[in-house]
Amino acid sequence: MFRGMHRKTFLGALAIAGAAALSLGLATPADATHWRGGNISWTQSGNQVSFDVTSYWRRSFFANQAVGQQNVSHVFNFGDGNTDSSGHTIDAINVSNDWMKVTNSYTHTYASSGTFTAYLQSCCRLSTMVNNSDGNFRIETTMNVGDGSSSPNVGGSSPIFLVPDGGVQVFNPFTHTDPDGTAGTNFAFASATQAGGGFTQPGSMTINSTNGEVTWDTDAAGAAVGQLWSVSYMVTDSTGNTAPLDILLQMCTEGSEGCGDFQDPDPVPEPATLGLLGLGLVGLTALRRRRRS
Repeated sequence: MFRGMHRKTFLGALAIAGAAALSLGLATPADATHWRGGNISWTQSGNQVSFDVTSYWRRSFFANQAVGQQNVSHVFNFGDGNTDSSGHTIDAINVSNDWMKVTNSYTHTYASSGTFTAYLQSCCRLSTMVNNSDGNFRIETTMNVGDGSSSPNVGGSSPIFLVPDGGVQVFNPFTHTDPDGTAGTNFAFASATQAGGGFTQPGSMTINSTNGEVTWDTDAAGAAVGQLWSVSYMVTDSTGNTAPLDILLQMCTEGSEGCGDFQDPDPVPEPATLGLLGLGLVGLTALRRRRRS
């Protein structure tokens, strides 16, 4: 048994084409297979809701940007007919596995209290997965606006959870908190509609509704080392607010580095390290000379 814990621009015409496709909920040949996963959390004051949206994308599609840069956003739908497509900040990247973590915060005031479902959706999922290849994606959250409650927060440090191949594996991909402190949180698989339409969860997988622990018979599912599977979960608190977690599962060899946890992003060099690299060999030589004198 193992338990995973939370640890770990578009340019020119490409930007315009990609943003337009996403705003329509459609895919162009260029932007297909760019989705890797995501989650949504929020708090509210009166009828004003503050959203934190984390999403993971194929980095090479977005001109190989670096941490701290911004790209043209996908369109976030507030569920009342209003949308926002402001830029997102790149928080982390993994060059060798070609993904990046992107975050954005939205604030939206609803005209009235009530139940709303906010979401991000488009196409397409990764084409090389065992299930849901090239499928639509969607992450959504249901809110009771006006009652002062907040969403459960399911976290997510990476779009890829590494699962050891062979037999029954038990893991927990959630880093769960609930600002309300409400009891009775329920963990479940997202429905096909909640995950983008036509979505199928991995076979031979179950989830503990109380603590989010996932049990997967990888042999029965026919899983093999190197394969990628998509899985989508939905967490509901006792107030009826929901939060999604959409990730990839990648089969790994048991005992190999990182196997049994979220795949780490690349480390970000410290500013001092970057400064030394910028000096170059000539600069370093000059620095040594100054130190000797």
